[in-house]
Amino acid sequence: MNYRGTTFILTRCAFWTFCHFTVAQTVQSILWKVPDGTLADLSQQFKTGNTLPLSWNAWNSDQYVDATKNLVDLWVTSFDYSLNAFSQRLAKNLNLTVAGNYAWIIEVPDTNLAVSAKYVLRFKEAASSFELGTGELSSPGFIILRAGTSTFSASSTRISSISISSSPISPSLSSSSLASSTPSTPTGTPVSQETSEPGGLTTGSKAGIGIGVSLGFLVLCGLIYIFFVKRRRTKYSAPAETRQSEDTGYKKYGSTPNPAELVGFSHGPSELEAPREPGTRK
Repeated sequence: MNYRGTTFILTRCAFWTFCHFTVAQTVQSILWKVPDGTLADLSQQFKTGNTLPLSWNAWNSDQYVDATKNLVDLWVTSFDYSLNAFSQRLAKNLNLTVAGNYAWIIEVPDTNLAVSAKYVLRFKEAASSFELGTGELSSPGFIILRAGTSTFSASSTRISSISISSSPISPSLSSSSLASSTPSTPTGTPVSQETSEPGGLTTGSKAGIGIGVSLGFLVLCGLIYIFFVKRRRTKYSAPAETRQSEDTGYKKYGSTPNPAELVGFSHGPSELEAPREPGTRK
C-alpha cells in the first residue's frame, strides 16, 4: 500500500472518530437533564446518601438503543469499567419514548469508591445482567464522593444543590455545608486568631521571619566588624612584638647586637709625612 493510501485511511478513521464523539456529545445534551448533559465528563460531583432526581427527555430513535421497539434498563456503573467493575441496576423496563425521571439514592460501596470515584449512568436494552459490549445511551461521567467530603467545583455545587434539595435530610446546600464546615468555638475560651493571606503564611509567621532576618543581619555585621578590628590591631602590633622578641633573644643567648655607628664628626683621611733624607732641609 502506498503512502497516499495509508494517509487517506488514517484521515478517514480520524474523521469518523471525531464524528462519533460529536454525535455522542449531542445525544447526551439532548437526552439527559439531570445529570446535565451539556456539561463535560467528570465536571459534576455528588455524594453518597443524597437523593439525586434523575431526569431525561424522550428518545424516539433507534440509534445506539432501539427505544422505539424495546424497553430499557437504567444502570449506574463505573466510568472505567475495566479498572473498577461496578454495575448496579436502578430501574428496569423503562419506556424511553416518553420523558421520565427517577429518584436515585446514591449508594456506592466504599470498596468501589476506594478504587475509583468516576461513575456514569447507562440506558441499555432490558436484560438479566449488565453487558458492557451492547448498545447504550450514557450520561456524562460524574464524580461520587463519600458523605462529608468537601467539594470545590462551581459546577458540582450547582448540581449538588439540586440533589440535596430533594433529600429530606439536607434542605439546602448552603446551610448544611456551611454549618458542617464552620468549626464551633466553646464559649468563654479565648481563641487567638491570625489573619491568613493568599500566600499561605499568617501575620505572626511573617513577623517572626522578619525579626529573624533582622537579627541575623545584625549578627553578621557584628562578626564582620570584630574581624576587621582584630585584623587591624594585629597588623599594628606585629613590629613592636618583633623588636621585643629580638632583644629577648640577645639577652638569653649572650650575643651582642651588631655594632652601630656612633654619631660624631667625620674626618677625612690624614696624609702622613714622608721620611726626610739627610742633608735635606725642611
